[in-house]
Amino acid sequence: MNETLDLATVRRFTEELDSRVSRCDNGEGGECRTLDATLSQYVLLCTEYRTAVNDWARTVFSGRVEGDPEIESLFLRAGAALLGHSKRALERGHQFEGPCYYLDGLTGLERWVRDLDYLLSNWVSPAISVGPAPRTFLSDRVAQEVRAGLAGLPSLPVDWSPSTLEQADVFNKQRRAPQVRTD
Repeated sequence: MNETLDLATVRRFTEELDSRVSRCDNGEGGECRTLDATLSQYVLLCTEYRTAVNDWARTVFSGRVEGDPEIESLFLRAGAALLGHSKRALERGHQFEGPCYYLDGLTGLERWVRDLDYLLSNWVSPAISVGPAPRTFLSDRVAQEVRAGLAGLPSLPVDWSPSTLEQADVFNKQRRAPQVRTD
């Protein structure tokens, strides 16, 4: 999905997703000419949907975009519709699979149906992170002030060592690692 997760982009994505589901259910196009191809196409659609939702939630969490209830509503409606169609395709797959015939996409679609069902049943609206660090970008002036403040701190005593073994391992690894300059 596009990096700009605004309302228009999400609306285009969900409309295209719905169109692809409709084409598959109606037997239009070449993606769904067999039952196995239909199952594989639904696996692809579920993957794309889940990736888009995860990307959107991540951008909201990191503060790059604000949580928009209308975008959330679009994702929820598209997810519910996709889940319903995926369940029907899965049922058809189970009806036709037998001891001598194996459908490649059946297992993958079962996993995606469980995943989407869980996601939609336990939906939590994404929100900006509140800790442990600020999710805002620092201006160059503020970043220089922070660097100057850190540079002004006294060095650790030569004989200082961490109080736990875990801390000592991390400290020694950092001490041995090559120093990278950020300025």
